[in-house]
Amino acid sequence: MYLTNEEIDISKTSSKVLKWRMPSVCQTDESSTFLWKVIFLLEASGDKTEISYGYILWLRYFNFFKPANLKNNQGFQLVLSKEKYWLFLRDGLISLTHEHKKFALTLIQLSIQSLATNLSLPIIKWDCARETEYVESWKRFCTLYEILGIDAAMNQVQAASNDLLNVFAPDSDIPVPFSLTILSVGFKASMDRIKSFALNLTFSLPKESLSLFKNDFKFISHVFLPFTMKSFHFTVFKSMDGNYSCQFGEKITEFISNCVESLSNSLDITKLVSLIFDVISENRLTFGIARIYIVWGVLNGLQKKGNLVLESSILPSLLPLFETMAEGNISKTTLQTIHLRILLHLDPASVNLRSYLHALVYFIQNNGFSLYAENEEFFLDYFNANFGKNEFVELLTNNTHILSPEEFIVISSYLLSKKTDVSMITPSLLSHPKNHEVLIQMAVCGLDLLPIWKNPLIISCIERFVEEMAIGSKKFDISIYSDCQALFRNSFLFSSQFWESMPLNSLFSEVSNSLINVDNMEEAYYLIAQFKFITVCFGKCIYNETFAISFDSLKLLLNNALQKVPRGSDTRFYKAKDELISLILQNITSLFKISVFDENFKNGVLNLANDVISMSEYHSHLSNVRMIAEFLDSSDQGKILTVGEASSIVSSLRLIWDDLVKDRLVLNQRDLHQAFIRLVLHKKLLVFSINQKDLAESLLTILEQVIENSSSRKGLLPCMFKAVSDYQVSEEENFEKTLWLARLLVKGVFVFQSELNIFQLDCTIAQKFDKFLNISGESLYTTVYGDPEVSYRANIFAVAASLKAETFSSEIWKFIFENDSMFHLIRPKKRTGHEEQWKRIQLLSLLTSTHGVLKPSELLPYMKNHLLPRLFKEASPLCRAYIEWLLCLTIIRMPAFKEDVFGTLKEGFEAQQPLVVVSFERISMLISMQLPKEEETKFLTQFVADVIIPTSSSNRALNRHFSSSMACLIYDQIVSREIDFPPLMKNSLKKIHEIAHKAEGYGSYRSGDAILWDITKDCNLVSITGGLLLKVCDRVIDAIYQADYENYLTEKQKSILRLPIGHDEKELWIACDRKEQVKLESFYADADNENEKSSLLQTKSGAWSTVMELDENVRAAAQIKRSPLIVVSSLVDKAPNLGGICRLCDCLGAGWMAVDDLTVKNNSEFKSVAVTADRWMPLIEVKIQDIIDFMRLKKKEGYTLIGLEQTDKSVELNGDLKFPEKSLILLGKEKEGIPGDLLAELDMCVIIKQVGIVRSMNIQTATAVIVHAYSSQHC
Repeated sequence: MYLTNEEIDISKTSSKVLKWRMPSVCQTDESSTFLWKVIFLLEASGDKTEISYGYILWLRYFNFFKPANLKNNQGFQLVLSKEKYWLFLRDGLISLTHEHKKFALTLIQLSIQSLATNLSLPIIKWDCARETEYVESWKRFCTLYEILGIDAAMNQVQAASNDLLNVFAPDSDIPVPFSLTILSVGFKASMDRIKSFALNLTFSLPKESLSLFKNDFKFISHVFLPFTMKSFHFTVFKSMDGNYSCQFGEKITEFISNCVESLSNSLDITKLVSLIFDVISENRLTFGIARIYIVWGVLNGLQKKGNLVLESSILPSLLPLFETMAEGNISKTTLQTIHLRILLHLDPASVNLRSYLHALVYFIQNNGFSLYAENEEFFLDYFNANFGKNEFVELLTNNTHILSPEEFIVISSYLLSKKTDVSMITPSLLSHPKNHEVLIQMAVCGLDLLPIWKNPLIISCIERFVEEMAIGSKKFDISIYSDCQALFRNSFLFSSQFWESMPLNSLFSEVSNSLINVDNMEEAYYLIAQFKFITVCFGKCIYNETFAISFDSLKLLLNNALQKVPRGSDTRFYKAKDELISLILQNITSLFKISVFDENFKNGVLNLANDVISMSEYHSHLSNVRMIAEFLDSSDQGKILTVGEASSIVSSLRLIWDDLVKDRLVLNQRDLHQAFIRLVLHKKLLVFSINQKDLAESLLTILEQVIENSSSRKGLLPCMFKAVSDYQVSEEENFEKTLWLARLLVKGVFVFQSELNIFQLDCTIAQKFDKFLNISGESLYTTVYGDPEVSYRANIFAVAASLKAETFSSEIWKFIFENDSMFHLIRPKKRTGHEEQWKRIQLLSLLTSTHGVLKPSELLPYMKNHLLPRLFKEASPLCRAYIEWLLCLTIIRMPAFKEDVFGTLKEGFEAQQPLVVVSFERISMLISMQLPKEEETKFLTQFVADVIIPTSSSNRALNRHFSSSMACLIYDQIVSREIDFPPLMKNSLKKIHEIAHKAEGYGSYRSGDAILWDITKDCNLVSITGGLLLKVCDRVIDAIYQADYENYLTEKQKSILRLPIGHDEKELWIACDRKEQVKLESFYADADNENEKSSLLQTKSGAWSTVMELDENVRAAAQIKRSPLIVVSSLVDKAPNLGGICRLCDCLGAGWMAVDDLTVKNNSEFKSVAVTADRWMPLIEVKIQDIIDFMRLKKKEGYTLIGLEQTDKSVELNGDLKFPEKSLILLGKEKEGIPGDLLAELDMCVIIKQVGIVRSMNIQTATAVIVHAYSSQHC
C-alpha cells in the first residue's frame, strides 16, 4: 500500500524499508506468492514509478534468495513457467525509460541463472539438458543488448554486427520476442547513427530468418513501420539513363515482401498483412510515398506466394485503405491500384461472391470506376477461376432490387465478357429502382458495355428519360443531370432527328429565369445541374433551325444569375457560381461556330472576357481562357489582330494571371495554368507582338513570372516551351522576328528546378508504376503532368539549334552578357556553388548552340572581352570545357583570333600556372585535330617537342600529370591515324604510354582534363547539353540524352534543326552511376569458425557478472572511492563539452566537478553526452564571478591550484610531473582560455605537449588527459 502511495517520499522510503523486511516477506510460500502478485500488479500498472518499484522489489527477491538457491525452489520455478513473467522482462527491455532497461537486463541475467525447469512458451524456450549452451547464448545476448541499448557506442555496435545477425539465425537459442528487443532499442536510440544501424541490420536479415517474426508481429507494426514511414528516409537518385530510383523505398518493399513470402500459413500471412494495414490506416495522413512502398511490399509478397492466401478477416483492415488519400494524383493512383490488386489475393474459400463484390464496390465508390476499368481483366480472370457464371446470373436476377448501381455494373460487365446475351441483363436493368443512375454510371465507368448500348429497349429507355430531362423534369436526382455528358458520348444512341426535335430553347428559358429568380442554394444546385445538361446539349442543337439562344441571352444570365441568393447562406455558394459562369462561357464559346465575327460581336466577347474575371474562380477562369483561345482561332482566319483587340486580350491575361498568382498557383489547377500559358503564347498574339513593344513586354512579364513560379511546380515549363517550339515550326520567319522570345529562352534555360526529394519522388513512383502496374500503355507521369520536365530544356535547345538568322541569336548573346548582374556568368556570386555551376553550364550550352549563327563581327568582342578572360577565373572544370570549346570554334571561324588566345595564355604558360597549362595544351590539341593531316603532323611534332615533353617533367604535379596524360593521347592518335612522326620523338611518347599503362590503378582514376573531343563533330544537341561532360568528367551530370530529344521533339521541329540531335556515346562516358555502399554484410558466420561466430565484444558495465545496485546514490556514495581532485569547469559554457567532462570525471574517480549553473544537468545536449554520469558524479555550482573566492577557500584547505593553460611558465605534462593529492584543476574557456585575473591566483599551469599541425585540443580531450594523469597517481 505504501509502495504505491502518491507521495514520492513515502513510496521511496517504503521501497528502502522493504530491503530489510525481505526475510519476513519471503518466509513462507504464501507470502512469496503474494509478493509475486504485487510485483506483477506493479508491472501491469502502466505507471513508470510503480513499474520501477516492481522491478526493485523483483531484484530484492533475487538478492535475498540468490540464483543458486532458487534453482531448487519449486514455487519460484512455477513462477518462471508463467508467460507473463517473461513478458514483463521483455517489456522492460523495450521501455523508453533507461532505468527500466537496466533493471530488466539484470533480472534476465538472474532469471537465466535461476532456471532449472524445461520451458516451451511462445516467448521463451529452455532445455535443461543444454543449459551450458543456453547460458552462453544469453550471456552474448545481454552483452549485445547493452552495447546497443544501454551504453551505445557506434564502434562497438559495428564490431558486433555479425553477432547481432546470429541472434536472428533460425537456430538461435534466443527467442524472437527477446532478439527483437535489440532492434527495438536501436530504433528508439537517441543517436541517429544507431537508428540507421538498426535499420540496416533489419534490412540485412536473411529471408529464412524473417519467418521468425510470426512469433511477434508487433515489432513490424509498432516499431519498424512507424520509424520507416518518416519522409526524411526517402531520397531520390537519378541514374545515367535518366531514370529515378529511391533505394530506401526499394529496401522497404523488399523487406515487407520477404516477410510475407517467408510465412507458410495463410492465417499468419493474414495476421501480418492486417497489422500492416492497420498501421497504415492509423497513419493515413502521413507521408504517402512511404505508404506506397509498404503496401507494394505486401503486394509483391502475395504475388510471390502465388496462391490466394488472404483470409476474409483481412477485409476490415483493407477496406479503410480504399478511403485514404495521398499527395498528388500519381501517388493516389499508385496507392489505390495496389490496394485494388490486393483483392485479387483473397482466398475465395473464405468469402462468398456477394461479400467479395461488396469489397470491390466499396473501392469503386471511393475511387471511381477508372482504376477498376484499367484492371478489370485481372478480376475477370479471378471471377472465372473462383466463381461460376451461374452465381453471377443468380445474383443479378434474384437480387436486382438490392444491388447497388456499382454492383449491377460489375456483374453486367462480367456476364458480357462471358458472351452472355444482353437480353438476360436488360430486364433486370430496366426494373432496377435506380435504372437511370445505373445507365449514367455505365456511360461513365469506361467498361466495355457496347451490347447494352445497342439494345433497342435500352436506347428507347434512354431517349425517354433524356426527353424528360429536356422538358425540365424534376424527378431525376441531381447526379443524373450532372453526369449525363458521358451518356452523350455514345453518338449512335441519338439520331440527328432526336437533336433537331429537342426543345432546348424552352428549357434554357425556363432554367435561366429560375436561376435569375432563385433565392436559396438547394434549388440553385439543382438548376445548375440542369444548366449543365443544357450545356451538354448546346453543341448538338446549335445548328437547328429553331435554335434561338443568343449571346445576349447568355450574357444576361451571366450578369443576373444567383443575385437573389444570400452570399453567406451556404459555404459552397462561390463554388456553385464559379461552375455556373464556367458553363455559360462554354456555351458562348460554342456560339462561335455560328456567329458572324463583326466588330460588335468581337467587342462584346472581349469585353465580357474582361468583365467576368472579377467574379471568376478556377472553372470560370479555365472556360474564359479557352473562350479567348477559341476566339483567336475562329476570328478572321489569316488576319492579324487590331490594336484594340490585342490590348483587350492582354489586359484580360494580366488580370487572370494576377488572380492565379494571388492564390499561388493551386497545384490541382494545372489544366488551367497550362491552358493559360498556351493562350499567352498563341501565335496570333506572338505575331502581333513583333511590332508592338508594349504588348511584347506585357507577355514577357507574364511568362517570366510563370518561370519564377516553376522551380517547384511540374508541367508549366514543358507546356511553355512546347508552345514556343510549335510557334517556331509554324511561323519560322516570324519567329526570328519575335526577338523578345530570345529573353524568354535565356530565362527558361537559367531556371534551376527544385532538387528536393518530394519534387522528384513523383518521377520515381510513376516509373515504378509504369513498369509493374500500368497496363494502359500510357505513362502515368504523362497522364498527370504532361511531358517530363526535361522536355522543356530539350525544346529550348532545339529551338536554339534551329535558328537560321543572326538577329535572334545576337539577341540571346546580348541579353546574357549585358545582364551579368542577373545571370552571373562572368562574375559568379559563389564560384563553387552547385546551383550556380549548373546555371552557368546551361548558359554556356545555349551560347554553344547559337555560336555558329552569330556574325564574326559580333562574336569576336564577346569572346575577346568576356569569355577569354573568364577562362582564367572559372573555378569549375565543367564550365572551362565549354569556354575552351567556344574559343576553339571561334578560332576555326576566325583564324586570326588564335593570336589573341595564345598571346593571352603565353604569360601564364611560361610561368607554369596549372590552369593555364591545361587550357593551353587542350585548346592546342582541339584545334590541331581540325587541321589537314600534313599540317597536323607538323603541328604535333613541334607541340610535343616544345610543350608536352618539357612540361611532363615540370616540378608542378598537376602540369606533369596532365602533360603525361596528353602524351598518351597524342601517341594513341599518332598510331590510329598513322601520322608520320619523327622516330625518336615517337619512341619517347611510346615509353611514356607504356609506363602510364603499367602504373597501378591505371584507368581507375582517369584524368577528365586530358580527354579530348571533336569540336566540330560534337556540335550536336546531345553533346552540347551534357554529352561532352559525360566524356570528360566522372561527376553526376544533368544531361539531356538522345532519347529525350527523340521522344519530346516533334517531327516538324526535328526537320528544321540546324544542328543534328547526335547520339549517346556511352562507350566514351567516364561518368557512372553512384552505387550504394554496403554497410552491413547479410550473412551468418560459419559455425565452424569460432573467430567469426563469437568475436570479442567490449562491454563497459559487465551486464552478466554484475548485479545492479538498487538504492539511489549508493554507487556514488558507497561503492566508488573518489579522489580529493576538484575539476572547476565553470568557464566552459557549451553543454556537450560539460557533459563529456562530467562523464570522464566520473569514470576517472574525480571528487568534485564545479559548473557555473547546475541546471545544465537538465540540458538535452548535456544528458546525451553525459549519459547517466550526472546521477553519480558530485556536482557543485561555482559562478564565474565566485571562482576566485572558491579557489582561495580551497587554498586554505591545503589544495594546490593548477590551471590547464599555455603560458611562458607552464609545466609540461609528462611522467616527471607529480600531482599533489589535494589538487584543484581549473579549466579555461573553449577559445579564450583562462582569464588573466584567474591566472594570478594559480600555483602552477600545466601544458600538454602537442607535436601536430593543429595546436589546440578540444576542452574535453585536454581535461581527459590531465585528469587521467592525476588518477594514475592517486586512484
